[in-house]
Amino acid sequence: MKTINSILLVGFGGFVGAISRYLIALALEPVSMAFPAGTLLVNLTGCLIIGGIAGLVDASVSISPASRLFIVTGFCGALTTMSSFVYETDRIFRSGQSMQALVYFLATLAGSFTIFFAGYFLTKLVFK
Repeated sequence: MKTINSILLVGFGGFVGAISRYLIALALEPVSMAFPAGTLLVNLTGCLIIGGIAGLVDASVSISPASRLFIVTGFCGALTTMSSFVYETDRIFRSGQSMQALVYFLATLAGSFTIFFAGYFLTKLVFK
């Protein structure tokens, strides 16, 4: 599936993911000035989606390679962001709010793993 179609699937998924990320950031802008809620939400959402896809695959639900390229590589790849997470953690820390930086850091990491496994196990339960 290494064709122009694959590239277009990833590109279109990335387009939808990037637009979604921007719209979520706009919606949460009033809150995100004090705490990066938008980045946290998109990172957790991406982990939930990818966890759900992993659960589907483990439950032997057929997910086409094209769907995985579109959803996981394209959409989730553009929706989520490690660089913004690191930048925002550093920005909060440098502003003297070390406890808030620690909360954001831990909420993102622990939350991402937790929500990934929640998506994974919930999907496996539904598609047993």
